[in-house]
Amino acid sequence: MPTNNEQINFQPLDAETPEGYLADVGLPYDDNRGYGWITERSVGVLNPKPLDVSNGARDRERIEDQRIDTFMHMQFPNRTPGAWEYALENGIYEVAVGVGDPAFANSIYQINVEGEEIIAGFEPSPSNRFTGGTGTVAVTDGKLTVDAIGGENTKINLIRFTPLTELVAQINFQSEDAEAPEGYLVDAGLSYDDNRGYGWIREDSLSAEEQIPWTISNLGRERQSESDQRLDTFMHMQYPGRVAGAWEYALPNGSYSVTVGVGDPAATESVHQINIEGEELIGGFTPDETENFEIATATVEVEDGKLTVDALGGENTKIDFIQIAAFDSEDASVDAKINFQPEDAETPEDYTADVGLSYDDNRGYGWIREDSLSAEDRIPWDRSDLGRERQVETDQKLDTLMHMQYPGRVAGAWEYALDNGTYEVTVSVGDAAATNSTHQINVEGVALIDSFVPEVEEAFQVGTATVDVSDGKLTVDALGGENTKINYIEIASADM
Repeated sequence: MPTNNEQINFQPLDAETPEGYLADVGLPYDDNRGYGWITERSVGVLNPKPLDVSNGARDRERIEDQRIDTFMHMQFPNRTPGAWEYALENGIYEVAVGVGDPAFANSIYQINVEGEEIIAGFEPSPSNRFTGGTGTVAVTDGKLTVDAIGGENTKINLIRFTPLTELVAQINFQSEDAEAPEGYLVDAGLSYDDNRGYGWIREDSLSAEEQIPWTISNLGRERQSESDQRLDTFMHMQYPGRVAGAWEYALPNGSYSVTVGVGDPAATESVHQINIEGEELIGGFTPDETENFEIATATVEVEDGKLTVDALGGENTKIDFIQIAAFDSEDASVDAKINFQPEDAETPEDYTADVGLSYDDNRGYGWIREDSLSAEDRIPWDRSDLGRERQVETDQKLDTLMHMQYPGRVAGAWEYALDNGTYEVTVSVGDAAATNSTHQINVEGVALIDSFVPEVEEAFQVGTATVDVSDGKLTVDALGGENTKINYIEIASADM
């Protein structure tokens, strides 16, 4: 059965599955399995058409990393293009996708997840066949949907997704006698009540010291014309000639992801407006015969113990449903320890080895050209032949190193993918066998080690600083140094 935290590898049935991954071999979407393929043309429709794409799976048997040696054609030439879906609880997810083909560079890669562009128009070359992308998306219909609309011959290697929220409540607004959608609580227009924990108040009391509970139960509707019950039912928030209503839901203070649907399958005489905690979520949506509904998601802060929804600025707004999900109150902490070394050297305990491979989105760290730091697209750069193990120092972290600035060679910088935030970073430089350097380490532009010239008695220097990451990657360079050699790096979330 599917879970909300998964790693999927796209591959042929007879290919070896990478450790920790679930194999997708191209079978049509099936509710019992909980994931699979549909036709690209049916993305966004209520009942998408399942599609078997198993004959588009490949195992090239060319490279060691099985995750990127295998893939699934999403847009095989002259065949029906496919999209992929996975059943998930509604909420906010961080999604990472890898694409590429180790044998051919004949694609324009495009990956959209829940309509959000994750990989845009990547054109591979013989020296750069793979790319990856990460994004945050909202699932509002119980399925994560991945398509390649806008690409040509897109081939997907893998996908990973992690929930960032936990579902708190799903409320459907409807008449009392209407059938409730599965998994939803019913709001039939009753006034706010502390025991129930949700309900309606007068819109004109929002700014008062005490809001006035208000019953609008005679304003719920069921049209019996839309197959999605969430959209077939609604509550008038602003019925003409009546007191307008706002809605509240009792919650602990904190950050929430909120999704709201508005619209009426039988009428278009509205200008729908939804504000959550004073923030505009749906702004002046005017439906027409081809587009009756709008669904939107936003992150809001609750500071007074209640989530408040109003329609101020709208005309005859009709609300269909609301989904509320809480963000994890404890941010996931980072504790990464990387040792720079040759591939055949022993890795120090509790450290991950960096052996000089070029930056890769799937791995999440690696090397780039130092001279591409200011470019819009930084250039991945392999320097695996510049790792050293001196075998003279008992501390393996100091006995090994990577040349960042080897004489006569292109200088390298190093990057590590991180959520934006504040981090404490420790770096060591030096060489147990030579003192022919002026070591410089800059992390996110902050000089951590500044022009350290070693001596035999003092071959190493360690520096620590707190830095801010604002572009999704921690960047380490040696600009200003000469023959800088890096031993290890430690990265930890800062206590702020």
